[in-house]
Amino acid sequence: MFFDPPEADWIGLMLGAFDGPTDTRIAEHVFVGDKGDYYEICDGAPQYRTIPGAP
Repeated sequence: MFFDPPEADWIGLMLGAFDGPTDTRIAEHVFVGDKGDYYEICDGAPQYRTIPGAP
């Protein structure tokens, strides 16, 4: 349901685990380098092949 990357100052939550509305908005897309070529991301949010700032 969540992940806590080593050396990071943030954690990630799987929003599908919440039942009610969250009023959450997409800020960015990560790991787009691994997405299937049949997916298109067209919402204008920044896209990163991995995690921004990762070595």
